[in-house]
Parts: sequence; structure tokens; C-alpha cells
Amino acid sequence: MDRALSAADVEAVADAVAARLAAARPAGPDPAYARVAQAAAYLSLSPRSVQALVYAGRIPSRLLGGCRVIAWADLRAFARRADDTAPISPRRRAPEASE
Repeated sequence: MDRALSAADVEAVADAVAARLAAARPAGPDPAYARVAQAAAYLSLSPRSVQALVYAGRIPSRLLGGCRVIAWADLRAFARRADDTAPISPRRRAPEASE
């Protein structure tokens, strides 16, 4: 069966291949490291809080090309430690109705 592909078929295949390649490509210059803003989003903290944790030595970091980066493995380890040591806050009680 000798069937030629139409231009639309070729475009559809090219789009599918491009989408798969984009999904497989690591995000950012080095997927092993996160910038402070990425780390902040991952930890649900502000970038300033992450910087404070880095400077306090609680999250290891390094300078890579003049940019402060944190290894994803260190971020996951910090998140696990933070979950294990986070204080449990009591639930807020609904205000009692005064009669």
C-alpha cells in the first residue's frame, strides 16, 4: 500500500514529535538545581525566606555561574525535615455564642 502523507498529516506528526521532545527535555539550564525562586515555590515560602534559610545554613546551596542554586535533593530533604519537625497548631475554635 503506497500512500503519500498529506501536508496536514506531516504537520500533525511534527507537532506530536515536538511535544514529546519538549516534555522529555529538562526544564532550565540544569535540572539537578533550582534557583531561589523555584525553591520558594516548591517550599511554599517567599524567596526572602528561602534566602534566610540558606544563609542560616539550614538549606545547602552553591554559586553556579554567579547564581545561587539549591540541589533538588537538598530541597526534598529539607521539606521532609520541616514536615517532621513542624509544630502542630491547635485548631481554631469557633467563637462561642454569647447569650
